[in-house]
Amino acid sequence: MMEMVKYERSVWLQQSCCWLKRERTEGTGMRNRTIDCMKGFGIILVVIAHAGFPHEQYIKLFHMSIFFLISGFCHRETYSEDIRSVAVFFGKRLKSLYVPYVLSNFVLICFHNLFYHWNFYTDNSLFLQADMVASGYGLIGAYTVPDFLFQLLLTIGFVGGEQLSGTLWFLRALFEVEIFYVGMDWIGRRFGSNRKYFHCFVSAVVVLSAYFLNTREIHIVTGIEVSCYYYIFFVIGILLQKIKPRRTFPVKLMLPVSVIWLLINGLLVTYSLIQNMNFPPFYIMNGIMGGVFLKSLADLSKMCRTERFFEYIGRHSMSIMLWHFLSYKIISFGYSKLCGLPDYYVASFPFLKVPHLWIAYTIVGVAVPLMADWVVDRVRRERKIVDK
Repeated sequence: MMEMVKYERSVWLQQSCCWLKRERTEGTGMRNRTIDCMKGFGIILVVIAHAGFPHEQYIKLFHMSIFFLISGFCHRETYSEDIRSVAVFFGKRLKSLYVPYVLSNFVLICFHNLFYHWNFYTDNSLFLQADMVASGYGLIGAYTVPDFLFQLLLTIGFVGGEQLSGTLWFLRALFEVEIFYVGMDWIGRRFGSNRKYFHCFVSAVVVLSAYFLNTREIHIVTGIEVSCYYYIFFVIGILLQKIKPRRTFPVKLMLPVSVIWLLINGLLVTYSLIQNMNFPPFYIMNGIMGGVFLKSLADLSKMCRTERFFEYIGRHSMSIMLWHFLSYKIISFGYSKLCGLPDYYVASFPFLKVPHLWIAYTIVGVAVPLMADWVVDRVRRERKIVDK
């Protein structure tokens, strides 16, 4: 009898935790759990950096670079075997990157005037003089019909976007980086054994182009100068995939080494790819050390048996990336009402300048998109059951 109870309890636990165990992915056998865990830690750090964390410069050393590095590590060479493969890959990236960009912006554009009514945006001139607000984006008013059409045109053209979709530049940059690499790899195959030297030459040209464009403050409408900076990390990710080092260094060694490196560079204020333009090897090493740091955290989470939690967050990192700015408004609205602040304080973007409030922003910025995804997934599962 006791064995039966234990068996039933085991089955119940497996069923109740099934949302943590979905590991199948398109075109591969099993998900790389370490990669999912790294993405989980990475997106949490992105949300923290955007929430007003007082020491954000340390996070900005690598917080976006590692996503390009991970994308490169997961890239498959078969995408550039022939022109047909390149076309198929282009179609896949349109679906996975361009479509989410357009749809997310479209939703935010459609709700723009409603958000303006809720004070997510403001054109009140007092906003620019208020304390505790971040007003770098200036005043934003309601849209007229021509404004709607213009914003939709920018979105379809893969440029511009709403204030609350500020992180969508990542989708555009990743799209440009991946498409460019596949095109170069297709060309590089013509060089035979010299293919790797061709990629080294292209990578050097791209990095130097980024250095030239940014030092002279030349900004291209699609943000190509930013994509050029991140291209090198995508290539490094591909290189790591090919090398597949057999020796894995222990967490006890790599975690302190990566932390010390990042702390020193943070103190030297050599953070972010755009601001750290004087010595490119620094931002390249910062991105690599950021990857080592997240890999160490992923290994540490296995030891602490919290791996599945961060895996789940990593599998939903896209939703968190897209919607955490909008989720921040919950905290801004609640704090403004609680403290009796003027309504236009809610328009502070992305956060209110209040000590320690970044903790609340972080929790909501991660939790709300996750809960929304959970609800959507549950509705889909129930519909499938009903259809069957």
